[in-house]
Amino acid sequence: MGSLDRGELVIPIFTKFFRRSTTPKDCSICVESRYEINFDSEEHWRQTCEGFHGSWMSKVLLFPTREVLHCDHDMSMCKECLGNTSQHSSNSLAEMPVASLPVRYVIVC
Repeated sequence: MGSLDRGELVIPIFTKFFRRSTTPKDCSICVESRYEINFDSEEHWRQTCEGFHGSWMSKVLLFPTREVLHCDHDMSMCKECLGNTSQHSSNSLAEMPVASLPVRYVIVC
């Protein structure tokens, strides 16, 4: 088995060449305006990338999609803030004494 058959193949993707939206989307947490890749709809994005599917399709986007989050609503939090919030929540729970942990902890989108 060749080394390319083990794991993901790392190929640089030059995101500056992707067409960007002309209207910025604001993150509800960091309040930064970001110009997302203009992919019209998630269905159109999948069709455009037909034959080149992979984790890169979500990695190049600045905001998570419904498909990635398994939710039915738009996400107004950028992926960077979402990652920081998830990490903060995990760290906060890890630092709590066992007796103070809630009986049930559920994150709902």
